[in-house]
Amino acid sequence: MGWDNLYPKKGVEITSTQKEPYLGGILDDFIMDYSFPSIRTHFLYAKHDEEIKSGRDLIFVVHGHGSSSYKVMGLDNPDYMQEAGKVWFEDGFDILALDATSLTAASDYLNSQLILYGVQIYGLWSRSVCDIVSGLGLKDKYSHIYLYGLSNGGIIADFASVLCPEQFDKVVIGDIIEDWSAAAKKHLTLFRD
Repeated sequence: MGWDNLYPKKGVEITSTQKEPYLGGILDDFIMDYSFPSIRTHFLYAKHDEEIKSGRDLIFVVHGHGSSSYKVMGLDNPDYMQEAGKVWFEDGFDILALDATSLTAASDYLNSQLILYGVQIYGLWSRSVCDIVSGLGLKDKYSHIYLYGLSNGGIIADFASVLCPEQFDKVVIGDIIEDWSAAAKKHLTLFRD
């Protein structure tokens, strides 16, 4: 996966690029920078209060292909994620939503570039999930942290659950129905008759 080939800038450098009101709370727009390879990841962080109150729980949502953190948070047209982040926020949870690639073609392209640096796309996304939680010191701020991934996000959550299990109290993986070995054999660029 290339986990050890990713180098966050200055430890884990996470910068807020925008803060705005969100359903009676606050929505931060964050970027996390890696110095090698030079790449950034993006996520949205919705909190009910600027200071996290004791007893609050956090749900970290990772979407699948065809979706985005904005759709998860109800800030774009609804899709199969059913605005899960918005619904859970209204139920009292703080929410993190990672922006993984939305298009499979973009995932393929990004993966082909990352491989040149000894990194695989699932390494980038799962490392980002773990680095976000540790970089923001969230384990010390929340009573419970839940990781939820659906479809492609489920694969990412599955990897993160193995690579940094101490950061999550529960991991929920939904709709990973792909038989990876069969899919690889059908992939024209990997196998040819």
